[in-house]
Amino acid sequence: MKVYDIYTDIDPDTLGAVAAETYYTWLMFACGQTDIGGKKLKHPSGRYASALSWKKTGRNRVSIIADEDAIPEVGIIEDGSPEIDLKSKMLTPDKSKRSKDGYLYRTLYLRPDRWRSAPAIGMDSIVSTVGGDRLAARLGKIWAQPRPHIDPKSRGPFTMTNRPGASPWRIPAMAPYAPAAILAQQLKAAYGK
Repeated sequence: MKVYDIYTDIDPDTLGAVAAETYYTWLMFACGQTDIGGKKLKHPSGRYASALSWKKTGRNRVSIIADEDAIPEVGIIEDGSPEIDLKSKMLTPDKSKRSKDGYLYRTLYLRPDRWRSAPAIGMDSIVSTVGGDRLAARLGKIWAQPRPHIDPKSRGPFTMTNRPGASPWRIPAMAPYAPAAILAQQLKAAYGK
């Protein structure tokens, strides 16, 4: 987990409002409704948004948190990810079956690529949640909506195999979006001392 400290001399009573506004901007990004630093999430599932929270941790201190322990996607969005070979991760003897000719295979049902509309989020729902000092952890979970396990209209099932000449199953490398770092830079520019 990365921590960005911004030291400021703004009024402690104003600090909560600045934190709520920053959290709101980050939440809108996580729900795919706005961009941060010219980048926007294309298919937000709500899982990243559900990992975000904020709280006042002292008279002059506020923490805005993205919980990577709860939602692994946080680290991928913040720090990026190298290319991933799904076959090496998913075709293992304990998770796969073996064909008559000795090759591992696995039948997969893919989730649909249907995305729900983004929730309507108002600043008043952020600030008034608990007296303006923090966001209750359970409230952040409302942004995540479970998706169906399989798509009944898919062309699947799909078969992954390690047979020579079979299709590669790779997720390309992802550059970091780093919205937390961008927001920290913006806060330092606007309020840093």
